[in-house]
Amino acid sequence: MAKLYLLLVGFLAYFWLSAYRAEGLICWICDNQPSNEACQRIGRQQRCQANQQACQNEVRRDAQGLRITKRCKQALACDNNFIQNPRAAWQPSQCNSKTPSSVCRCCCDTDLCNSPELGCLDGELLCDRLRAPRFGRMSCDTTSGREIGTTCSFTCNRGYELRGDDSSTCGLVDDDVARFDRPVPVCERE
Repeated sequence: MAKLYLLLVGFLAYFWLSAYRAEGLICWICDNQPSNEACQRIGRQQRCQANQQACQNEVRRDAQGLRITKRCKQALACDNNFIQNPRAAWQPSQCNSKTPSSVCRCCCDTDLCNSPELGCLDGELLCDRLRAPRFGRMSCDTTSGREIGTTCSFTCNRGYELRGDDSSTCGLVDDDVARFDRPVPVCERE
């Protein structure tokens, strides 16, 4: 009887998860855009096919400059691409921000998780970490708050007024430097 119960519970869990995923993951889609901002402006959201359980970002650096492509992808294909990132397709690896030509592919598995530009490897370009202004708060739209494409927003505590821009975005300055585009604002007493 216990085995039958476990079998039934397993079947119901599988059925529920299959039904949940039948609607499909929603990913950001764009092709060969020169920046994450351009991808957001020109791209679109797309519901993926049932067998595509991941959102992928592909970041190319070559003679044409930076190009970002975002799409739905099968999870196994994403895993294989990520394994290829550190391998030597050319020197020293195919995903290397220090080489004039590189391609990095990264995936995630929640709705619209590929909206920011994802970093693919340790050592991938990151912006310096920002700090909240004194007497204020900061929130960033990525977990680490340092990836290219991350936008951090600033607010002040009650009784204080924001002096400066209310957000800053991490972006490439050149092929090997990433930096936030605006300084952290100041919160001054009203």
